[in-house]
Amino acid sequence: MATIPQIRTRLLEVFPERQADVLAHVVVESHDDLVTQADLHKLTGVVSDLASVVTELAESQKELAEAQKRTEDRVEELAEAQRGTELAVADLAKQVGGLANSLGGAA
Repeated sequence: MATIPQIRTRLLEVFPERQADVLAHVVVESHDDLVTQADLHKLTGVVSDLASVVTELAESQKELAEAQKRTEDRVEELAEAQRGTELAVADLAKQVGGLANSLGGAA
């Protein structure tokens, strides 16, 4: 890239001095702000890395959803078993109460 004085000298061939100065600075500043090929290559690599991470996260999320479903199914099974146990305990309590009445009444 040409320096400001080099650009200014060329611009002085067709522009007044003040305009040549301003234009020379604008050209250099604009050039400095341009994205370089290396910058673009780095950005492409970062985007590729991010895509890989997103893919891994999606797979992990899928595995977690499957594990959560299995857990919910198992909790439902345990709840059904708990209901059965509660019914059995209630039935047993009735039987014990009946026995107590029978024994208490015979004494």
